[in-house]
Amino acid sequence: MQRSSWIALGLSVLLIAILVVSYFVSQARPKPFDATQAQQILHDLQVAVRQKDVEGIMHYVAPNARLIGDMDTQKARLLLARAFRTMQNPEPSVSDVQFHADADEPSVSFDLNLRDQGPDYTSDEYEGRITLYFRQVTITHLFGLYHTVEWRIVHAETTGPNPDNFGDF
Repeated sequence: MQRSSWIALGLSVLLIAILVVSYFVSQARPKPFDATQAQQILHDLQVAVRQKDVEGIMHYVAPNARLIGDMDTQKARLLLARAFRTMQNPEPSVSDVQFHADADEPSVSFDLNLRDQGPDYTSDEYEGRITLYFRQVTITHLFGLYHTVEWRIVHAETTGPNPDNFGDF
């Protein structure tokens, strides 16, 4: 066999091995949602806000989620991008975190105070109590080659203002 044939054969075997491993990984069910996992997600969301990372936030949202004010995910993505463009240095502050265990739809409630800190100003952008509801959702990976079941946000509620106009001039 020629050298190029061995390389092609090796790459084919590697690809098959990756697909087999991906298949078995996709069959695993996520562990039950607990307070530690909720705290980690809240931490990751805070980091994403500080970095103005819309996709970092949307990673935790289910594709068909209905968010605050019956907002769909596309509108939420646009709202976050617009808000982050208008803010210089967003600083989220989370307090009074409460985890509510439920086998089907666990939730996390917390008080959120979002401030924008510029060189010569600090402004309160959003303040309210937010409740995030989670469910196990099937997520596709690698262009649909395999699926995993992950905990994602499927609904959100707030006692604060409706964020529909957040980031408007």
